[in-house]
Amino acid sequence: MAKVHPDLAAASKRIAELEAMLVAATTPKPRTVGVKFGNKPGVIQLTGLRQFPVALYREEWRKLIAAIPQVEQFIKDNHAELERVQKEYDSRKTGKAATGA
Repeated sequence: MAKVHPDLAAASKRIAELEAMLVAATTPKPRTVGVKFGNKPGVIQLTGLRQFPVALYREEWRKLIAAIPQVEQFIKDNHAELERVQKEYDSRKTGKAATGA
């Protein structure tokens, strides 16, 4: 078996470490949804859904919570259209052509 030069072995090891770090850095992390007070008085923030928190006042949250059945029904009624739009978005994001459904 041939001997590997120590510098080459060290470089190969470092390349493997850097590749592992790159994979770890580019792998999406699951976001934890949380609730906290906002910067303005009376604002409640929902964090972990998007890049920035969703911030509403208490009464706005109550109206939103009361509208959940309507939102769920809308999603159910428009499932096909929402799927189509999501596929188009995903294809633009990745640069791949969308397959027709």
